[in-house]
Amino acid sequence: MKSIHILALASLVAVSLTSCAFQRGHCCSGEKVPLPARTSFTEFQVKGGSSGYKYPVFRTPVNGPPVLVLHELNGLTPPTLQFCQELGQRGWTVYAPALFGGYGGFGQGTFSAIAGGLAISKPRWVENEKGSSGQVVEDVTAIIRWVASQHSGQKIIVMGNCLSGGFPLAYLPMPEVKAGIVCQPAMPMPTAWELFTHSQPEAERQDWGLSPAQMDAAVASIRDGKPLLGFHYLADPLAPFEKFSALHDRLQAVQCADGFRPVLLVHPSSAGSETAKKAAAWCEIHPTCVQSSATKPHNTVTASGSLEDRKAMRALLYGKLEKLRTK
Repeated sequence: MKSIHILALASLVAVSLTSCAFQRGHCCSGEKVPLPARTSFTEFQVKGGSSGYKYPVFRTPVNGPPVLVLHELNGLTPPTLQFCQELGQRGWTVYAPALFGGYGGFGQGTFSAIAGGLAISKPRWVENEKGSSGQVVEDVTAIIRWVASQHSGQKIIVMGNCLSGGFPLAYLPMPEVKAGIVCQPAMPMPTAWELFTHSQPEAERQDWGLSPAQMDAAVASIRDGKPLLGFHYLADPLAPFEKFSALHDRLQAVQCADGFRPVLLVHPSSAGSETAKKAAAWCEIHPTCVQSSATKPHNTVTASGSLEDRKAMRALLYGKLEKLRTK
């Protein structure tokens, strides 16, 4: 029987003290991002699916087509909100629901993920099972429909991160959705033992936390031309690269592998590995100076392991979004 995800996080506290955020040097900034003023956003309360749960949704000033940003394990944190602001200033209207917690999430640093883990409740969330992430996936469907109602037929780009990293696949078939962005998808989460011993079953490492029917529909949508972007660290210990590889193999089997060419950050020490060499054939490879540890590297666009990575990943994302603006 698997232990609850929060136990995995708690047991990682000690080793995370040696992670990137606590090292010295230009590559690991340990930067704390100020919390944007709450008045920078307009707050709404949006009812989810059949759960009836009401989600606070924060919107940047209406400035263009809609983008829905789903947050990671430590909630709607200052880096995520700052990213939403930055994206909004580039001509998009950004919606950021608090899937748990509230404005500002659980802060930044080692213990913020533990606080986020404590805030996750079943049955809305299922952290450790293949083929399901819980009721929250359906709830976000209702949020997407609400966002669409605010934009007179404009289609939405949906971005997921960490716990929500794979969710955009579930929404690609929706007529309201223009494209998906998957960033370091982590569901189903490994237990502490699996993390320390690198023993998470291969089937779970390849799984996206979505049902077979949802995955089939996502593949069909990509085959039909729905764009899917992706951002990932090759050495991410929390979100195995096997998920991206498994999706690539499925798309290749139906002759649409060119519909998913993710950005992959690779440290020089891994560049010569068999995995990196194979990935180079279908991923957009970029270098990173972030060394791997028990919990890092993980976040890409919102709160990368280094300030250099964050700037580079956002620049790449903004360029790709511009190409989608008029589609």
